[in-house]
Amino acid sequence: MINVHWEERAFEIREGEPDEWLRVADTSLDSPNDISEPGSEPRLSGLTYLVAPRCVVILKSAPTGSRSHDFRIS
Repeated sequence: MINVHWEERAFEIREGEPDEWLRVADTSLDSPNDISEPGSEPRLSGLTYLVAPRCVVILKSAPTGSRSHDFRIS
């Protein structure tokens, strides 16, 4: 998810359950929390993710096979 706006934006994850999603990176967080070590990515607690202004968030789905996921800005 990429937010190039000067205000935070809520992204809705439209597929799966929160615990199926892992946060790989969030450039709004202080180091070392901005990028997760492989295998230690935190699971999401909800299906809406607030992306800070001018920041990037990378999520990945927990291994459950090959499927694509959709996001929607709200």
